[in-house]
Amino acid sequence: MGIIWSWAFGEESYQTLKNLGFTFNYSESGNYEINDRFTYSYAGEPPGRSSIRVRANRQVYPPLGAPAQGCISVAFFCTDPVANNSGCRLISIDLGGKEIRLENNGMNSMKMILDSISSASITITGNVWHWITMKYDARVSNPWKGQVWLDGVNVTGGGGEIEDTSGEATLGDNNVIYFDGICDEGTWFGSVANTWIGAIVIHDDYTDPAEVPRFVTRVQPTSLESSAGSWSAVSAPTVLDAVTGSMINSSSYALNTTTIVGNNILFEAGTTIDGALGCTASYVDGVTMHFVASGSGPFAQAQLSDNSGGSWATGSSVMLTVGNSGYGYASAPTRPQAGGAWSGSSDLYLKYEAS
Repeated sequence: MGIIWSWAFGEESYQTLKNLGFTFNYSESGNYEINDRFTYSYAGEPPGRSSIRVRANRQVYPPLGAPAQGCISVAFFCTDPVANNSGCRLISIDLGGKEIRLENNGMNSMKMILDSISSASITITGNVWHWITMKYDARVSNPWKGQVWLDGVNVTGGGGEIEDTSGEATLGDNNVIYFDGICDEGTWFGSVANTWIGAIVIHDDYTDPAEVPRFVTRVQPTSLESSAGSWSAVSAPTVLDAVTGSMINSSSYALNTTTIVGNNILFEAGTTIDGALGCTASYVDGVTMHFVASGSGPFAQAQLSDNSGGSWATGSSVMLTVGNSGYGYASAPTRPQAGGAWSGSSDLYLKYEAS
């Protein structure tokens, strides 16, 4: 149990995010913008961080579904007041006819809705980064449970938890999730897109301490450790150069001309996690590896470990088809080889493998 997916917005365009499996319910113009005017970051973080600006009531769907229980956290920043529009949901698990959501609740406030049960009203301060976490447990039909935390504080009201005892159906996994813009359409920075989202973290356990504010940081491979297959660099001097950079893009890539099951490329990310992060980390809650690939042949899979010759955390296999790109990921909340929590002194190895 722990982090199953995490994302820090970088310099990818709207179209690149779509290639990575994100979906949007509106076109880009006036509704979404990748921008680095405000970033959820820290001193010393590797370059390339951005945020996605989202217009009110415009949805962003990540490339995975929500589990039956868990915690969903978002780092967000409002440059205009929270709109008096209950149709705006900062976080929503859409279950078809009912939702588990954080919705606007009048000017500068929101509340959590667990189907039909509401939390207390939550005041949102503008022009400052917030870390908000929506916790829910819908594995049994009665009761569903929920909590909402803002900047590490339980703001659910009552006894700190709400329950829906109406006997709703038990949830399975992979439920549709989306994130909305929630701000009024003012004139700050020449745009109506005034909600800035900098990071997203999804846990698969209601009891996980996801409410504690965290940074989500991108780290890059720094050395090519080994490979199996006929790999070459396209539009880059080396295979390492082809797969690194602050932006995920298709202008340079590693090419394997004839891929068979077991072909792989293995990288190390920094000498330690601290070295890759550019800071001394007190805690490392987990690691998520992302990749995008295209072609045909075997499936593609992300793997990561704290030891290049040890055990690996693996993601689901992604089918590759000619002319289309496939996005894949794997997450490891604990060290796959050594066990226990990651730390800043841990090694980090990333492997892409044909499976």
